[in-house]
Amino acid sequence: TRIKSVYLLDLYELKRFHFTRQGLHLNRRGKVKLSYLIIDRLKTVSVAVKGNGVSNDNHTNINGSTPLEHNVTICESPMEEEFDQYYQDEHAAFAHCISGDLNSDRCMTAGVARVFKHHFGKPTYSDCISSHLSYQKSFGGANVYGLITKAKYHQKPEVSDYNLAFKQLIQDFKAKNCY
Repeated sequence: TRIKSVYLLDLYELKRFHFTRQGLHLNRRGKVKLSYLIIDRLKTVSVAVKGNGVSNDNHTNINGSTPLEHNVTICESPMEEEFDQYYQDEHAAFAHCISGDLNSDRCMTAGVARVFKHHFGKPTYSDCISSHLSYQKSFGGANVYGLITKAKYHQKPEVSDYNLAFKQLIQDFKAKNCY
């Protein structure tokens, strides 16, 4: 049976030119295409669109159809603008995936993690609150989570690591009363 909160993307829509030469990873065009597939899927999943007080025109609110019944806000704007807007909000939280080798010089040197490192600093082992989750409080007050989805920066994450990291994130998120 199909679980109501699970939605599958038709990855056959991705063509060969969406992948790297080795064919194992998505290239930039592939990541953009996948982003659009996810956004389209989220829009079809929603029952109704409700506002939650966010006045920014580049925010789209989508009712979640998961058992948690929370709203998901898709922000189509540069991350720096979102950081600036919510930096001082103690109920706001930012999250991203990182590797567990926090002492490595290569940890958090690419992609989204690099932007987080620039704005909030690199988490230390003392910031780890569980096996798959780090937590930092920004100077402004916002919560910053690092989902530890792989042991070393050069490894590939496993689905089980994602699941455990998200489970730990949700538990801590609820405990801190974030939104």
